[in-house]
Amino acid sequence: MTETIETIETTVAQIAAAVPSVAAAHEEYLAARKVEQAAEAELLRSVIVLAKPALRAISTRPQTCSDWREDEYDERRTERASWAGLYLAGEGSRPGPEREGRRGPSGHDTTDGTYGGTDLFLCADGELRSLSYEGTWSNWQGSYSPWRSTEVWETPETVVGDGWAPSVAEIVGALAQALQKEADGKRPERSKAARERAAKLSALAALLQL
Repeated sequence: MTETIETIETTVAQIAAAVPSVAAAHEEYLAARKVEQAAEAELLRSVIVLAKPALRAISTRPQTCSDWREDEYDERRTERASWAGLYLAGEGSRPGPEREGRRGPSGHDTTDGTYGGTDLFLCADGELRSLSYEGTWSNWQGSYSPWRSTEVWETPETVVGDGWAPSVAEIVGALAQALQKEADGKRPERSKAARERAAKLSALAALLQL
């Protein structure tokens, strides 16, 4: 019993000795992380200002709900956002809800589950918005898999907060990739073709007015 008490006393002494340095190190980390996040937010804000003139060219309207109805008497509907934006994620990924609960307790695939997840978009006007998804899915024949999203205005500060994904580096990378893809595209050729067609139409209109 005496040895047990001595062991406890030694352990308590170790805890008491470690607490000040651990607490101080944690406070130092929190302060450093706060400064880091402020710098990340300022960088993100500057990049958005830099890219803003070209954002409309790389923006699309994301889907906001599918097969959704408020109650059993409402018609099922699929809708897109009233705004256009660039989906800020890595190459190969697409916006939309993620299936959750796909495997049961035994490890086998289940036949139904829920939707979840959150996507981040950079809008054509330079604002940041997120869509968080909810709903249910089912593989049963004749069943529906409705989902909807909740829209939230974001700021560079909320985006760089702990736990957010994607990171600032991933956001900047996605933006650069989208802009480069657009720069390498055929929009100049389509613009030239449109101008040539407009000139021909104008000439035809002038002939009809003679």
